[in-house]
Amino acid sequence: MIEEEKMEKITIFILNNIKKKITQEDAARVMGYGTNAFKKHFSDYFETSFGKFVKMLRMRCAAQDVYDSFKSLSSISEEYGYQSKQFFSVFRNEIGMNPKQFQKRGTMIPDMPCKKKINGHPMRMEYKKMEPVTIQSYPQPVTDIDSKWLFCAYPFSNRTGIFDLSKPEKQYGILWHDIQSTNQMAYFLGTEVDNEEECPEGMERISTMGGNYAVFTVERGADYYDIVQTMKALSWYVFRIWRVLNKKKMVKMGFTYEAFDAEHIYLYIPLSSGVGGIELEKDRGKTVEQIALYVDENIQNELTVEKVAKHFGYSVYYCQDRFQACYNVSLEKYIRQKQLYLQAAMLKNNDITEQELCTQYHYSDISQFQKAFRREFKVRPEDYHMVNLELIDIKDYYSENFSQLKMSVQKMNEQYFAGKTIQSWEDQKYLNSDVTDLAGFWMIHDYPEMGDRDWRCNLKEGEKIALYAKKQMEGQSKNIYDYVLGPVMKEKDCKIPEKMCIYPIQGGKYAVFESLQEKDDPEKIPELIRLIVRCIDQVWIYDNWRRTDFQKRIAFLYYKNEKIFYYIPIK
Repeated sequence: MIEEEKMEKITIFILNNIKKKITQEDAARVMGYGTNAFKKHFSDYFETSFGKFVKMLRMRCAAQDVYDSFKSLSSISEEYGYQSKQFFSVFRNEIGMNPKQFQKRGTMIPDMPCKKKINGHPMRMEYKKMEPVTIQSYPQPVTDIDSKWLFCAYPFSNRTGIFDLSKPEKQYGILWHDIQSTNQMAYFLGTEVDNEEECPEGMERISTMGGNYAVFTVERGADYYDIVQTMKALSWYVFRIWRVLNKKKMVKMGFTYEAFDAEHIYLYIPLSSGVGGIELEKDRGKTVEQIALYVDENIQNELTVEKVAKHFGYSVYYCQDRFQACYNVSLEKYIRQKQLYLQAAMLKNNDITEQELCTQYHYSDISQFQKAFRREFKVRPEDYHMVNLELIDIKDYYSENFSQLKMSVQKMNEQYFAGKTIQSWEDQKYLNSDVTDLAGFWMIHDYPEMGDRDWRCNLKEGEKIALYAKKQMEGQSKNIYDYVLGPVMKEKDCKIPEKMCIYPIQGGKYAVFESLQEKDDPEKIPELIRLIVRCIDQVWIYDNWRRTDFQKRIAFLYYKNEKIFYYIPIK
């Protein structure tokens, strides 16, 4: 077993026993080392002692439990083998604040310290927002790469004369499918070029994806052999140890690539999460971001809304409703468009033949695919790059737009309103409807039933409430909800129209969100409701869930004084 494999094995052993009292002797036995030999090997590789390494990792795992667990801090400290006072002290030293402060703030957990040397060469890591990189190169077929080493400075270990390895400028190395053969991998190496320039005959052009990357920079070795061994050691450390310790999630369809210049070698890792530290793992499995990510990662499969809903354990209507409200496009349409886009991209890049595409994706012939693509996007499949299917980044949107809202804490007495269903999860006709548009319309328009003078006198003029009301359905394993909206009532005991029901709103303390305007523009109310859904439902509630009180009360929209207010129950 090589040294890197042994260090990976001990890393997994520590993670699997992080709440147990593990000693250096225990770890040495697992590795088949004597204690002193293990002590030296471990400290040489991780650049710290075994005890300190375990303590650092233990506090990072404890931070996740402190944030995401209903257990008391004293019980969490006991689980990790500490007395409360000692736990607070060690936690503060590692995380930068005590457990109570961390519980309230819910900030990102610091990464485990990165190694400072790889194969004896100085190394540093930084997070970067990268622009796409385009290179042109003569592709070199790859047949003998060892899958154990995901990146290994391939042109330096397989010198064929195709590549000029002496260039002082930075050259990017990308392992990708050979454009001429879908079953053959090829290696591309070249400097960055202008995408508008003509590609020389015999060369091929390839572009990476922009986005968030972890960039590892290591001093270049003394010779080609040193470069190869250093890149192998770096690759193993990054993929097998650093990524595991820090719970990094990579962009599955992104580009991982290496680069070389006169002084350094580089490894670029595309990240979908974990930029800047270890992200707190909240129960976000049911949020629209996770739904969108799941679709993107599984779009090559025969994906349907039903399969997405089944994966998350929710109804089709819930997934459709939340996705539509947040992204302003139905989940069904998004899946269909992503599939067409991917198929066009594979065809354009020669990753699939026309016959293979028709067989795999059930088209009668290529013209059926072309018609479907043009019908969806109004452009030809070969112009797929003109199509923009990028969804908003919820966190970025929150950072840019939350300032458009103001929050206050208010105590409210019990209220009642006469609600009418404007969207039902059990009715197929509502499957692709947009609840934000519906709510925005009916907040400023009256139902025909409201013309009845016999009960209109019992209404609070110009005040309406909208919320998700749970339905009691016999034999139904999943929750079914109606989105109901209607006027606020002065008294609950009065006759109401047949299609409406009286709904109670429990009193108590609420966090109340509203726009900064004195009055909301009626035409912009649907847009304001969507902003609230994105900022409050998808970010604020998750960041402040310990303050919320959803066990007995629910959130609701309240329209009064020509303004929209969003009430979140808090403790």
